[in-house]
Amino acid sequence: MDIKEGGYHFEKLSLYDNFGLCKHYITKDDLVEAYNLANEKGNQMPRELTMYLIKEHGYPFGYQIFSHIDFVPKNFLYEAQDEQLVINIPENVKEIQDFAFSYCSIKKVVIPNTVEKIGDNALCLNSGEICYLGTKQEFIDKFLGKSKCFAKTKGQQVVCNNGIIEIKK
Repeated sequence: MDIKEGGYHFEKLSLYDNFGLCKHYITKDDLVEAYNLANEKGNQMPRELTMYLIKEHGYPFGYQIFSHIDFVPKNFLYEAQDEQLVINIPENVKEIQDFAFSYCSIKKVVIPNTVEKIGDNALCLNSGEICYLGTKQEFIDKFLGKSKCFAKTKGQQVVCNNGIIEIKK
């Protein structure tokens, strides 16, 4: 897909010295390499890459990130601020990597019960709803005590099919 230039997130991405190579990977739909490259620059570039892909690259229909990768990349929406943004993770996604949604303020993230691994600090949202498309017991058995996905949380709720799990500080 051709690069859409000139938007807010495109301009922020263009400030990174490796953006030329990142653009190359985007045009080839090689998001694994694009995110690997972005994560070499810290946690801000991956967020801008995500926001660019969601808000500008596939405009007006939206770019389908998860048709090109089967995981939520590290720092995917790190510190993102978009109170209307809803992320529906599809069933092909098996992993949510470290810091994927750390300190972001979004409307909602929907996690299918097919996810098998959630990385460190991945679900420490500043604000937004976390919905898990499985039962409370499934979430507890798969992640709590086995994952540090809520490390450094300010407190979270996970809305499951059969109720809410309260995660304390």
